[in-house]
Amino acid sequence: METKADIIVIGCGGAGLPAALTAHEKGKKVLVLEKRGIAGGNALMAEGFFAAESPAQKRLLINAKKDSLLKAALEYSHYKVDPRILRAFINRSGDTVRWIEEKGLMINHIAPFYPNQVPLVWHIIEGHGATLVRLLEKECREKGIEIVRHARAKRILIDKEGRAAGVSAEGENGELVVHARSVIISTGGFSGNRGLLARYCPELSDILDTEGVPGMEGDGLVMALETGAATDGMGNLMMVGPSPFPKNWTIEGVAGEPYCIWVNSRGERFIDETVTFNVFEAVNAIVRQRHGVCYAIIDDRIKNRIMEDGLIRGCGEMFVPRGRKMEDLDREFTKQVGRGGAFVSGSLG
Repeated sequence: METKADIIVIGCGGAGLPAALTAHEKGKKVLVLEKRGIAGGNALMAEGFFAAESPAQKRLLINAKKDSLLKAALEYSHYKVDPRILRAFINRSGDTVRWIEEKGLMINHIAPFYPNQVPLVWHIIEGHGATLVRLLEKECREKGIEIVRHARAKRILIDKEGRAAGVSAEGENGELVVHARSVIISTGGFSGNRGLLARYCPELSDILDTEGVPGMEGDGLVMALETGAATDGMGNLMMVGPSPFPKNWTIEGVAGEPYCIWVNSRGERFIDETVTFNVFEAVNAIVRQRHGVCYAIIDDRIKNRIMEDGLIRGCGEMFVPRGRKMEDLDREFTKQVGRGGAFVSGSLG
């Protein structure tokens, strides 16, 4: 089967849906290819998103200047990122909030992404990412934007001048060829592709648990590489920790509390545990330990305090928010003990 469009969007998640709507608003005929049966991708699990100088920040008198945030991000990354891409992302982020709010979804909650963060940049929607996905998907339907589900893009078509000319995909009824003048790849990352992880992420180890919705296999990245795309930045991992295995948000929240004692597999304390207030730094210390393993030690006094008063750090507002009483903590610990994710001892010895 063959068809035509002005623009093809590969992926129907938090990037693909806005891309499709924006292209439609500019008068283009858009076709969206989604390999799964549902829209949303990782955006369904999103708690919030970054923005600078947004209408919401201005209403709440939050001074989040683009230039200052760009400087902070470049310094944090030790200038290993492409400043042009980062500049474009930051500069357009506030306007993205305006675009969303014009569709009727007001954003009035801006929270710290980590404790004591200044300025506040983390925009949280009531109902989180799933609410935004439903809004954007509904508008796509209302505007007649075609979303072809269960259609896995396989190859970007290239014309004689070396420009993108369409996409070849595998649909429910066989091969689907879509001819277009432009192709937008918005297929997410490659957390589900162990081959790509091993190739581009030298810090990866078996102890690290990669997260994401099913299907994050880097399809779009592979297609882009086949056309000669650059690989700059593909090996960067956004790691957080400590995280239990198997995954459990409650136990992760407890292990990340600053009053725990962290020891490695030799029983040696290796870090000031208050580093956990920045989970992106804490994990760097953890992965340097033997086998990348850390044990968080708490006693009954700490456990009871968490049950009565909740967590100090927490795991975001979507999963285990700060201050939520954890009355079921004993039951969660019992489950983890049975799975080998937690251990009980009569003493530190």
